Amino acid sequence: MAGPSPDHLLHSDCTGIILGAFFEVYHTLGSGLVEKVYGRAFHAELQRCGCDAELESGLEIRYGAEKPVRFRPDFVVDGKVIVEIKARSHLRQGHWAQLINYLRVSEFEVGLLLNFGPRPQFKRLLLTKEWKQ
Repeated sequence: MAGPSPDHLLHSDCTGIILGAFFEVYHTLGSGLVEKVYGRAFHAELQRCGCDAELESGLEIRYGAEKPVRFRPDFVVDGKVIVEIKARSHLRQGHWAQLINYLRVSEFEVGLLLNFGPRPQFKRLLLTKEWKQ
């Protein structure tokens, strides 16, 4: 049985552009650099593609009456998608957990985990508002 077509994926237009930018940066720079270099190049490529890419945008988490705590995902793209980048030999469960938790405590439903490792890797995560409730 075939899965859902990309046209039916939430924010597929935005994630398609993000993934195109990811592969463009990867094929241009290759592997072996630090995350900061990839982050700057990726940010420039997203802007070239016409995306509104906020680098390390501060988002707040509230817990009851406690003072809000800020966290900084690597990117928020077009106000729709959280993007975390890595430059590791492979993705680990902790990398997924970080993105899942960002989605869980925010209003965002779609996240991408991009790895500029020895081979390009990406994971698309969805955490719907219905599931969060």
